[in-house]
Amino acid sequence: MPRSRLSPTSLAVLGLLALRPWSAYQLTQQIHRSLRYMHPASERNLYAEPKRLAAAGLVQIRQETAGRRSRTVYEITPAGRDTLRRQMATPTRPPQLEFDAMQRLVFADQGSKQDLLATLDATSRQIDQLLHDVMLQLRGYQADGGPFPERLHLIMLFSRFYVDYLFLLRRWTVLAGREVASWPTTKNLGLTDGTRQILEELLQQGGQLSGDPQHVHAGRGTSESPARQAPEANGDGQPAGMSSAATLLPGIERLRLQALAGADTVAAAPLHADDYWLITLDGSEMTKDDYLGAIASGQLRYQVFEPVSEMAVLGDGTAAVLRYRVRISFDDGPGRTCWHTDCYQFRDGSWQVVWSQATEITSGTADSGRSVPSSERSG
Repeated sequence: MPRSRLSPTSLAVLGLLALRPWSAYQLTQQIHRSLRYMHPASERNLYAEPKRLAAAGLVQIRQETAGRRSRTVYEITPAGRDTLRRQMATPTRPPQLEFDAMQRLVFADQGSKQDLLATLDATSRQIDQLLHDVMLQLRGYQADGGPFPERLHLIMLFSRFYVDYLFLLRRWTVLAGREVASWPTTKNLGLTDGTRQILEELLQQGGQLSGDPQHVHAGRGTSESPARQAPEANGDGQPAGMSSAATLLPGIERLRLQALAGADTVAAAPLHADDYWLITLDGSEMTKDDYLGAIASGQLRYQVFEPVSEMAVLGDGTAAVLRYRVRISFDDGPGRTCWHTDCYQFRDGSWQVVWSQATEITSGTADSGRSVPSSERSG
């Protein structure tokens, strides 16, 4: 083992032993606390791994008295530290996804629609539990620094990824559940209207990442977030971002709606300017803090928040207005179709929405494009 690449389980155990000596039980508890989110492994393997490392000379074993009982304690050896250091310099494996619900989705045509909906519902509840657990742990870090406060610079980078990942999964389960609920069956459907839209959006996103040089860092070849892509200049040196805004903002607005519908205020916050104002359907005003705070607390919860028309964009390189029809449904009421108008500005290297207003479409106005009478409620 000293000359070979460490397995993920070996790396996890040896990495923790590099921090301090542990008993096998303590190791299992600490891995459950800190590594279970990125390295799922059975307790049997975790208990057995220190012995395998000891047999390879990477770990030494000693007996320690704890009260009236003795316990086996594992401690990393100099050879173990050397192996761990070499492992840190080796190329990383490609990211991999271990996700039971995704496997069931891929083969859902071998089961029923009800089976798939039940899987998505269970996954949604599991995600909420994981979010609850990780938030408790983060509050612990904030309160006392946890068992290794000197390592919080590393822990927080991982926490940023993992919390974003859980909110991504939450948004995906909402999207998938809504799409599957519209199917008559899981068999032989081909492209539905919803999955065709997904395909088109994915191809558009792929084009933004790699197909258009304006979406790539100059000289670096790495892509930016769509919201942070700067407007171009025309031949007179003035912003010529009209085509850029028309290309970018519909995708950014869809990301914003998905984040709001998924209650992902972490993803939604940077898309809203600090001086953001929303005029709601009943005519009331909400600031950014009011709006995202209500979503985070569950006071405002979208069941559906999705565009049902193309997004028209009007604007120049640093400001643009979007107008489109949207379907909105809340937990406590029926769905509505509305005109949605959003004003975006390019500030400090990012597109951010500054104003939003929703106006409910009533009978006779849905497809005419006429203005809504003043007697109608508007947001």
